[in-house]
Amino acid sequence: EFFGHEICADNEMIGYEELVAYWQALAASTGRLKMIRLGTTSEGQDQWMAVVSDPANLARLDQIRAGSRTLALARSLPTEDEARRHVRRLPATVWLDGGIHSTEALAHQQLAEAAFRLTTRETEENRRFLRDCLILLPHINPDGHRLVADWFNRRSVPAERSMAGLPRLYQKYAGHDNNRDWYQMNLLETRNVSRALYHDWFPQLLFNHHQTSPAGTIMYLPPFRDPYNTHIDPIIQTATEAMGAHLHQRLVAEGKAGTVMRDGAGFSAWWNGGLRTTAYFHNIIGILSETFGTPNPSQVPFRLDRQLPSTDLPMPAAAGPWRWRQSLEYVMSANDAMLDYASRNREKLLLTKWRAARNSIERGSRDSWTRYHGRLNEHGAEALSRPDFRDPRAFVVSARQTDFGTAQKFLEILRLGGVEVRRIEDGERKGDWVVFTDQAYRPHILDMFEPQDHPNKLRFPGGPPIPPYDTAGYTPALQMGVAFDRLLDRPDLKTSLWQTPISADASGVPGRRLAGPISQNDSHGLAFRALAQGLTATRTDQEIVIEGPADRLQSLVNQMPAGRFSWSEAGGGERLKLPKVALLDVYGGRQPIGWASWMLDHFGIPFEAVYPPQIDRGDLTSGGFDAILIVGGLIPARDGQGGTSGMANDPTIPFQLRRQMGAISVGRTVAELRRFAEAGGHVLAIGSSAARLAEHFELPVVTGPRGEDGRPLSTERHFVPGSLMRLNLNRTPLTAGLPDQIHAMVDESPSFKLSAGSAPGAAVGEWRAERLLSSGWALGEDAYKGSAAMVDLPVGSGRTVLYGPEAIFRGQQHAAFKLIFNALWRSAED
Repeated sequence: EFFGHEICADNEMIGYEELVAYWQALAASTGRLKMIRLGTTSEGQDQWMAVVSDPANLARLDQIRAGSRTLALARSLPTEDEARRHVRRLPATVWLDGGIHSTEALAHQQLAEAAFRLTTRETEENRRFLRDCLILLPHINPDGHRLVADWFNRRSVPAERSMAGLPRLYQKYAGHDNNRDWYQMNLLETRNVSRALYHDWFPQLLFNHHQTSPAGTIMYLPPFRDPYNTHIDPIIQTATEAMGAHLHQRLVAEGKAGTVMRDGAGFSAWWNGGLRTTAYFHNIIGILSETFGTPNPSQVPFRLDRQLPSTDLPMPAAAGPWRWRQSLEYVMSANDAMLDYASRNREKLLLTKWRAARNSIERGSRDSWTRYHGRLNEHGAEALSRPDFRDPRAFVVSARQTDFGTAQKFLEILRLGGVEVRRIEDGERKGDWVVFTDQAYRPHILDMFEPQDHPNKLRFPGGPPIPPYDTAGYTPALQMGVAFDRLLDRPDLKTSLWQTPISADASGVPGRRLAGPISQNDSHGLAFRALAQGLTATRTDQEIVIEGPADRLQSLVNQMPAGRFSWSEAGGGERLKLPKVALLDVYGGRQPIGWASWMLDHFGIPFEAVYPPQIDRGDLTSGGFDAILIVGGLIPARDGQGGTSGMANDPTIPFQLRRQMGAISVGRTVAELRRFAEAGGHVLAIGSSAARLAEHFELPVVTGPRGEDGRPLSTERHFVPGSLMRLNLNRTPLTAGLPDQIHAMVDESPSFKLSAGSAPGAAVGEWRAERLLSSGWALGEDAYKGSAAMVDLPVGSGRTVLYGPEAIFRGQQHAAFKLIFNALWRSAED
């Protein structure tokens, strides 16, 4: 009645505003639903969550939230008897989300159907769900839902509707990578949801809905394949497997075939960056679903390898026609299965979360040893007893950081993730921060500070590797270049709770000059912002100085509250000019382009997105640009690759969008990029784009790594899948303010060997550390040794800078950002 059609009817999709209006109608009419505003989205919308339960539970929400918090943090409930008494009147809190990947539209559409059924069904089972459970229905990405629904519904004839050709990323900056941000928290939506999870509601069960099942199946659900992350409490691992088995059992009992698990798909529980994966490090049982189907009628494909039942696929699905509404029924059954499990096992689930938290507190209070793959292989049983292999009791982060602002940003994402951060109030380390590990979220603390040690996963001994689901090594403290100490014994310190970054007020007497160390990323950000506002900036070997009226300088500092600045009487140094920056973009966007735009925006660097048709016309050279930034995956090996949307003549697409359509070609686009460099422009290229430009520009480098025969190495001999490696930096203009070594993100990244006669200083960063791998997994890492990771070469009157590693990587590589800032500053020099 409300929408004029069933949810998930063929070729129909409701929008975000419609969903919210429907929730409001249910809240007004049923007494079983209450709406909670989570925050504001990147595009300024309200982000809502519906809370569904029995009216008696909704009447005591504050009491339930407080009780769930006490249980989750567990510090004031030291014994099981106390915990059992505590949970007697506490419902299970169950999180059923939707919408994170907006083109996987089933996940946000089910939020309407779930709310409808839960608030209107008068069955004994549903009344039990409402009595025993507090059910959270959060929308994870409202902006993307609105974009995708508007795009899909732009055609008035339902049968002609399609999501094809979406013009931009469906979440600002991140697109699909919005599910890669859950430890880093760069996005507003990530922060809104994390506050709900780790500060406000503390669910015991989390269901993260997606819509891409393995070919020939209908729905993926846990148990997951190996490996499990070594920091996750085993009680959470086994509880997740039990929960997944219960979901499969209900679907099979209802005759819903095609559910798959374990090695039937690539999903694991190693990486900490996804919404459902970060949950494990916070003692939440996290379930992932991937469900087949699209808004348009489709076909389940016949796959011979999916026809026999197995432990991974107990009940194969038949090939044939499929409707979106059928997919919705699978999701509704899975939701009901989770609620049934939570209702029947309410006390057990609550105590499981408490037990995992108490385990963390107790392990952090005594000597303990994590079972690391590499350490066990190297040291055997000694790896579990050597005193120096103990887990830290505390991590101390120095306030005397070379990049103070970035250290505060790291501590802030810990705090947003529910971790208690404290400030030291006396002694030699007064002013430093300390993170004790005797906390409920100890697994998350360890994973944020300690290197990951991914097991070798090979298809057979000596065979090709089995790639991880996502990155194998990602340690945020290393990626951000944070200096810290690992304390194996608990220090006796006077501390206070740290809740917000240190005040933005600069030290000293306000004047016309404000200084920040050149080693601090925020000093560069302050300079970019100041120049964009018409102020003056200079740079020495030690600091960046901004000149202007004191009130305007203070206003700039207030925009960057994490940094450390001081009022200065000194002036002089090299005068900085604001570079005119282009960012190579393509129709529809790409995640790495989005993260590059995030970095540029985050540090106040004005830029213009340029598209292949503009470059092909010569606009780059004639437009007065100083530099163009090109992320990985854009430059093709040859013409005919890349392509376009194929929708350039679609009358429903605005002309301005159609002007963005066009392939990056070697014959035209790359030729224009070279002409831009030869005329004095600076080309900054990352990853595979760097390797391709080295070839197309005929630069004096050989890209690698390669074997003795000069051929690229097979994955059996060389495989580095998203891991951190120690990169040594040389003293060049591009490394100003950087240390001698950083931890660089390598994701099958190219390396470079300079030809004889290359210009002095061409090698900016080199792979020469004794042990290159610092976090993750690397096979044949020595193939990088003796080569450059980053080179800086003249091309005509301009420069081309090739970055092998992922120097931006999802907005996480703060330790490498100055390699880009310095190249941009140089591009604007006279």
